[in-house]
Amino acid sequence: MMFYLYKLGYFLSKILPRRMCYVLVEIVTMIAYSASKTSRRELKENLRIVFDEKASEEYLDKMVFRVFRNFGKHLADFFKVTKYSKDSLSKHVKFIDKQYI
Repeated sequence: MMFYLYKLGYFLSKILPRRMCYVLVEIVTMIAYSASKTSRRELKENLRIVFDEKASEEYLDKMVFRVFRNFGKHLADFFKVTKYSKDSLSKHVKFIDKQYI
């Protein structure tokens, strides 16, 4: 199922404006979050280690959802960047010390 969500996201990120992609990411995030019980559990355990077991269960659940959402936004941006030329990308990104690129 996840493979098809990636393929759908890739296709839609090419044709939709960025804001619309982010709205779609919110919807897809809820689906992925609901369908990925094992990933949620593993991520929560990792976050529990990071927060040294001081975070509440409610806080960890919120953080897990945020990780899913931010990963979705990151993927949408990543997929979208592949369609930009060097010139159009420079309109969205500020390059510092270009000689190192």
